[in-house]
Order: sequence, then C-alpha cells, then structure tokens
Amino acid sequence: MINIFRLPIYNCPPTQIADKYLTAREKRVRELESLGWERERAILHYSSSYSDKIDVDNYIIGYLYVDFNNDCFQYRLAICRTANSRNIYKMPLYTTVKHYMLEYHVNGIYDSPYEYGKLKSNEEIAHMIEESINSICDNDINGAYCEREPFNRLNRHLNYIALLSELKAY
Repeated sequence: MINIFRLPIYNCPPTQIADKYLTAREKRVRELESLGWERERAILHYSSSYSDKIDVDNYIIGYLYVDFNNDCFQYRLAICRTANSRNIYKMPLYTTVKHYMLEYHVNGIYDSPYEYGKLKSNEEIAHMIEESINSICDNDINGAYCEREPFNRLNRHLNYIALLSELKAY
C-alpha cells in the first residue's frame, strides 16, 4: 500500500475560528471602552496582548489518507475517538482524558483507474479521486473540517498516468 495523499482533519473550519476570534476581540474591546479607552487603542491592546490567549484552538484531530493498492485507490480515515465510540471526539487541547486515533477503511469507496481494462485519462482519474474525497468529507466526517484546498490545487496538475506506471514498477 502506497500513500498518495494525506489530508488533515481539523476541529473546526477556519471561518469559525475567525468568527470566534472576532467575537472575543469585540467583547474585550467593549470592556475596555467602558473603562474609558479609545476604540483604536483597545483594539491595538487586544491584538498585541490577548490574541494568543483566546479559548479557541483549532488542531488536527485526524487524517484522510488516499492510498494506492492492488490497482485501485483506497481511502482510510484515522480520526480521534473516545474508547469504544464511533463518534468524532473533539478533545480540548489540554486534557487528561485518553483519546485514540482509530484508523479504518472508508466502506465501499474503492476507485479503479481502469475502465474495461483500459487506463482512464488523467482528468478522469483526478475527477474520480476528487469526487470520492468530497463524498467522504460530506458523509463520514461530520462536525469536523477536512482541509481540501491544497489537494484541490495539486490534484489537477498531477500526472496520474506516469505516477501509476511508477507505482506499478515499484
């Protein structure tokens, strides 16, 4: 089994982090304004003193792997869960609770780069992998955020046909 891609799964989307940061900043700025501070000075004070102390942490809670094995693409999820649970566990950054990153194959999603014994085109292979990843992210990763942007930028530019011939030789 050869790993082709590893996509990180985060606790929450970056937009949610930005919203929480702006909400925390606005709350602190209002507190400082009620004490007589000017708004610009309060914003500058928050930006320099409190920006790293907000209670919002976005960290990796798992990975989505795209592997090539036995002439097909296979997809695995390794994601944090509590013991004996199928639910994603978004643990706090500092915790005493044990968490486990369980790894399993995503059921029913195996993509073959061959159709009727003939190798698909590079664009078809890229589209096939992208569709499978989107399906997994939408259906199997509930409540978390899979970072797909780097994959989407790279996917269309990879020469999968040359890659597959190299992997077969390996």
